[in-house]
Amino acid sequence: MTSPLQTQTEDFAGSRLATSAQPPSATLVVPPNPVFINIKRSPLEALKALGYTESEARFLYIVATHSGYFVARQFLAFTCGHWGKRTTTFWDKLYTKKHGRTEYFPKSGKVYHLFSRKLYRQIGRENLRNRREHEIEYIQRRIGILDFVLSHPQCEYLETEPEKVSYFCDQLKIPIHFLPAKIYYGQKTSQPTVRYFVDKFPMFRGSNVSSPLPVVKFTYLQGPEASLTEFVHHLETQRTIRFRCDNSSRV
Repeated sequence: MTSPLQTQTEDFAGSRLATSAQPPSATLVVPPNPVFINIKRSPLEALKALGYTESEARFLYIVATHSGYFVARQFLAFTCGHWGKRTTTFWDKLYTKKHGRTEYFPKSGKVYHLFSRKLYRQIGRENLRNRREHEIEYIQRRIGILDFVLSHPQCEYLETEPEKVSYFCDQLKIPIHFLPAKIYYGQKTSQPTVRYFVDKFPMFRGSNVSSPLPVVKFTYLQGPEASLTEFVHHLETQRTIRFRCDNSSRV
């Protein structure tokens, strides 16, 4: 499945902001034997207990955490594999254990979806929306996000909403009301829920030799449309946190 997405990256370090764009590509380049520094042993062992190999467990953790969806070329690139018994065995495990399903889309081909609550529970991600069904536009973007993550295994990702909120509020001392947020309203009897960083684009810690300030790198994946309206809207949602970072750097 080829997704015509472009990746925008933003660096926040005090008052600095830089934006760059990478051209879309159908070729996924994954470093040999990628080591994702975020992944701890406990979730990998939990996935291996379900019958998956070490490399399969690593791949499933990354997919479940960052996307929920993947295509065959991503698994093959990650494992440096080829079509054959190894890949067939992996697909069979997903189906027989009812951890994943196959979805077909016109002009997009076959997409694999990790939907099992049990699988997500094994890695402490039971409440992620990645396991739910979504429309093709959402799926294309998630696969684009997975391409980015697989191509940048060295990044120290802030993987979940609690991790992001904790980093900005506890470590950077930014009040929570400055964070990008969205209010969700449920049934009439339930209380509204405030969620943060709802776009769920990859975010990771960085460094810069020219500045002692912590660097946080944001990403944005643009869809196939030519308009930059959505990207501008995305920047607007980040305005309050940028303003707070700018002011903090002057204190």
